[in-house]
Amino acid sequence: MKIVIGVNTLENVSSFVYASHIGLIAQMKSKHPDMEILFYTPYRMSIDNMRNAVAQIAIEQEADYIFFIDDDVVVRNDTFDSLLAADKDIICALTYVRGYPFHPMFFKDVLTVQQLNGKIRKDLTFHDDYENSVGEDGLVRTGAVGFSCVLIKTDILRAMTPPYFVTGPGHTEDVYFCLKARAELEPEPEIWVDTKVPVGHMLMPDMVTEKTVKKLREMYKPEEDSEKIQMDMRKPTGLLGILRKLGEQQSPSLNELEDSDEGEA
Repeated sequence: MKIVIGVNTLENVSSFVYASHIGLIAQMKSKHPDMEILFYTPYRMSIDNMRNAVAQIAIEQEADYIFFIDDDVVVRNDTFDSLLAADKDIICALTYVRGYPFHPMFFKDVLTVQQLNGKIRKDLTFHDDYENSVGEDGLVRTGAVGFSCVLIKTDILRAMTPPYFVTGPGHTEDVYFCLKARAELEPEPEIWVDTKVPVGHMLMPDMVTEKTVKKLREMYKPEEDSEKIQMDMRKPTGLLGILRKLGEQQSPSLNELEDSDEGEA
């Protein structure tokens, strides 16, 4: 088996992301020692050009799969094996858009649309109710997916006309690819989401300003019990009391320290 991994690096990569990608690839080689991996990671290339370059490499090198992983997602070590075992034309790991209201990053069919080639397809909307459609295998079929973490069979690209990925004013390159594949290929390729291997989609670092401070305080406010512990731990006697509540015995040394604190007060 031969696979092309494509990671588009725009700027600096989080250490969490980097470590998870290394763990994933190590697991892939451990589970599939005969697998040949081609790794393509251009710097600051437009996302549609990068994906088209990966597609061309996969076709020229006769790869079996393309595996896109974005530079802002934290992945599990077993992600590839789960996607591979599903044996679907296009399948992504469960991902959420990294912005409010944090929709799932995949789309279901809604209204019927007549395409230029005469085929009928459905218009798309966020698949917010996907949990109602998840099968016992943890998979859910959908209409189009984002490509933050997606496995694609190269065979479907061989039957399509390039360019495969185009970013436009009203669409992203990944949704464009899904709809193009559905329009050009017979039978229509199946597009799925694997909910068993969700990814973490990194948000931008928080900035504390007069406009954000109230919301940040609310979001980061600890639970009542942990807040009390944090306040009590500022006092030595309070810390001793907490340790005792957690099962520490009252030894003479602890009593002596407590008496000493009371004397200083």
